[in-house]
Amino acid sequence: MTSQSSVSLRRRLIDALAMLMVSALSISLLLYVGLGEAVRTSERFQIERLIGQGEYVQDSLAAYLRPGLPIRQFAGFSNIADPILSSDLSVKSIAVFDAAGQPIFQNGAALEAISEAMPEPDMYKREVRRSNDMVQVFLPLRNRFETVGQLVLTMSVADIHERILADFSPLAAMGAAGSLLFAFFTFLYGPQVRTRIVVHSMLGTPTRLP
Repeated sequence: MTSQSSVSLRRRLIDALAMLMVSALSISLLLYVGLGEAVRTSERFQIERLIGQGEYVQDSLAAYLRPGLPIRQFAGFSNIADPILSSDLSVKSIAVFDAAGQPIFQNGAALEAISEAMPEPDMYKREVRRSNDMVQVFLPLRNRFETVGQLVLTMSVADIHERILADFSPLAAMGAAGSLLFAFFTFLYGPQVRTRIVVHSMLGTPTRLP
């Protein structure tokens, strides 16, 4: 009797561990696929948002530049850039360069080139560039007659990913708890469920779990 009990207990433990592994792998796969899709979607959204923020700064500068005033004499750049930097921590830098590529204004962290292997950005069109570490948006600054400079906004990719991982952490905890509950259910009711499945399959009647 004791031998049968130990065999039954061992079988129940094996079944519970097997179900724990299966459920954990299934949930991990779902989370992995969902996380990958969330990263792609969130990055597109954040880049579009960065472009929108850049266009806001661009419009503010355009109102000053349109009459032909020199870009270096523009006052109040910090009043435009600082609220964006403080409200969105993933935006690391907002800078203005003249037509020669020399920095005029810069708020936030030190600006770094996104890749030395890439050609210089076109001063006459909007451009988005991405590396493993950052995303940069380049926007032209024009007066009534010519392009006089360029606005560059830099966003951290790591900050975007950290925000997504923070949102997924509760889901991972819920998945782990669900796997443990499923394994516990298998340990308690596995033999009964297996017996009922065998009996009902022999009788050809539907199986009802406890």
